[in-house]
Amino acid sequence: MGKTSNYPRHCLIFTFSTVPDLTLATSSGVLRVRSGTVEKIKTKLAGMSGEIEMEIKKIKNSQLTKKDRDVMKWVNKMGFVTIELIACQFDVALSTAYGRVKKLVDHHYLQHHKIYYGLPGIYCVAKRGIEWIGNHLPLIKSIPTGSYDHDLQVTKVMLMLSKKYNCEFISERELRCLRAQDGIGQRKHIPDGELLLNDKRIAVEVELSTKGNRRLQKIMNEYMKNFDIHEVWYFCGNNEIKRKMMKYQASHSFLKVFDFG
Repeated sequence: MGKTSNYPRHCLIFTFSTVPDLTLATSSGVLRVRSGTVEKIKTKLAGMSGEIEMEIKKIKNSQLTKKDRDVMKWVNKMGFVTIELIACQFDVALSTAYGRVKKLVDHHYLQHHKIYYGLPGIYCVAKRGIEWIGNHLPLIKSIPTGSYDHDLQVTKVMLMLSKKYNCEFISERELRCLRAQDGIGQRKHIPDGELLLNDKRIAVEVELSTKGNRRLQKIMNEYMKNFDIHEVWYFCGNNEIKRKMMKYQASHSFLKVFDFG
């Protein structure tokens, strides 16, 4: 048989017709296969097409988008968050947020943890996600149960403020990282976050439990000496904390006291 150079090597072209035989054109020539074998090949190809479609779907699902990157960067910025907070941050329905997060968990970019029975699980960025987004913030190796409620409440407050005032905020994780890079001692007080609002730098504190007077006064003294901070906003978890902070507000003009609502 003469060679058919129009086809690349190892290429098979299948021609189906009313004729019961199958014609195969290859780089080595043309072959004909009898009808009994044709049906087997058709069955095999039908099965392969389903597998190929599944593989293509897996590849498409594993391809990350800018939105995926944005989600992972924000989650890592806060440390860990719930699916409700993700939906709120990106203004999407819960089902949409869940679909995106599930893809990231399935491909090991995010991790899902169930901390307390009866409460929603939380998400944090996995090692693979950190590597992909190139984030300078450290990997969350374990969920801090001691500050679990406080950390989630901080995220809710910062999310509410950033949307209300349409401003940028810096999380505590980012502040700690910046302080370490600048060589500033870790013993100094770090707020729960900072707002950048109208050329002002506003420290945000979320209080779920009452601090002692000595500790509070030390924090106030540090803020008085910190000329980079223009105001300090305290969000209080109950009336007892609010009453105590109101006393400090009377003698510190930079201090403002709020309820969570």
